Amino acid sequence: MEPVPVPTLPELPPETWTEIFAHLSAGQLLKMRRVCRRWRELATAAAVLRAKLAVTFPRTFPVDVDYAPYPALLPVGKVSFEQVLVVGVCSWWPAFGPGLVEFRIRGCSLERPVLVGFLKHTPNVRVLELADIRCSGEWSGTDGVDLGKLENLWLVDFAKGLSIFGNCNLKVLGFTWESIDVSTLEFVNFVGRFQDTLEELYITASEDILVELMKLQRLKLKKLLLNSFAFENNQLIIDLCRKQPLLEWLDLTQILSFDGAEREGKELMEIGELLPRLKFFSVNITPDTCFDLSFVSKMPQLKKLEIDGISGDFPHDVVGPICPNLRTLTFSSIHFVCCSLRKILANMPNLQTLTFEHCTVDAWSDLLKALEPLKLLQNLTLWMTGATAKTYSDFNDLTNLSHLKMFLCGMPPALLATLLKRCPNLRELNLPGMDYDLDDETVRVIGQELPLLNRLTVKRGRLSEAAERFIRENLFH
Repeated sequence: MEPVPVPTLPELPPETWTEIFAHLSAGQLLKMRRVCRRWRELATAAAVLRAKLAVTFPRTFPVDVDYAPYPALLPVGKVSFEQVLVVGVCSWWPAFGPGLVEFRIRGCSLERPVLVGFLKHTPNVRVLELADIRCSGEWSGTDGVDLGKLENLWLVDFAKGLSIFGNCNLKVLGFTWESIDVSTLEFVNFVGRFQDTLEELYITASEDILVELMKLQRLKLKKLLLNSFAFENNQLIIDLCRKQPLLEWLDLTQILSFDGAEREGKELMEIGELLPRLKFFSVNITPDTCFDLSFVSKMPQLKKLEIDGISGDFPHDVVGPICPNLRTLTFSSIHFVCCSLRKILANMPNLQTLTFEHCTVDAWSDLLKALEPLKLLQNLTLWMTGATAKTYSDFNDLTNLSHLKMFLCGMPPALLATLLKRCPNLRELNLPGMDYDLDDETVRVIGQELPLLNRLTVKRGRLSEAAERFIRENLFH
């Protein structure tokens, strides 16, 4: 009897295998490495595959010259030191560091020469984060540091030794601080080094910094986040928008608030007119007796909007925007009076994802009936969102809703069961925090009236013995 031939792998070039393996998750990639030597060598040689694997050193773990991990670390693309006591550069680091494309140091204490020693051996790193690190000693030996491939740099409370980044062509810069003083001129000069390549900027900004930034003529940003603890000059923001007409992503929630007055409503309209390419906008709005949200209509490309109401009321005569391209909307810290939410959502026919965080409505019906025009709504999140009154009236089916997440909402059990019945195509139900125990009717609806449900998460809510028995018999096969 002839032996059965052992099937062999198809003869494909390494580039093809790499493209196939690039679709694997990190866990799947680790399993793939154990299949055969050839696949292990492919996973080691391809930077795109190494970049999927990460090592994070545990907190309070001492790292010094003599430290050697056991078993030996796999070739990975990402390393993080999280609150690690870094005493010296490990003996294995010179051979390990060149394979890294991402290196993060957070909350660590180390000497500046030690930091330089680590960076000398990461010539291929593209993402570098230095956050809340406590450095001592003098900067020395920086001549051997070559970070020419660095594209993303994130600095938090770190403003010394910036000269080591002089030969970079940064595309993304995050530079924020709370506990250190940063010179306006030094900061803007640093940003100016990269104005020909920089596309994204996430910074702590004073009024002086914005004035100086606007003098960088070659700076053409696509994304901008401004953070500040004391900022009152809205006109500076408008002037900056005028200088950056290519912006597609703008987050102002951490720098100022618009109070709903007529003047500030016009300022928001002007921002919309100045940024025709804007696709994401996040802003604080403190509602007034009458607030006009029609500024959103001036942003025709807008796909994602976040509004933080600073615990204010949106009145019943709010003016809703017309935004047919909006796909994702998040409300935070807002009380919607009467029918105000219905007016806001009435002209958003293509909305697919809607999130409420720390919001309230007068009655649950005000929220649920406001969802009826949203025929394409797929994802709904209610996070610590509730109603002043517990009464409610009937509402229509949410036929397209596939994902529902609720956390500490105080929705009456009978209404929760009714809501689930109105979502016949629900595929994922996430209840990470329940105010009460799940009643038998809600469990029955989950088990019998949601035929497409394939993922259920329930935490903090207890079940009756009958409900537990029903779940075992109907949901687990």
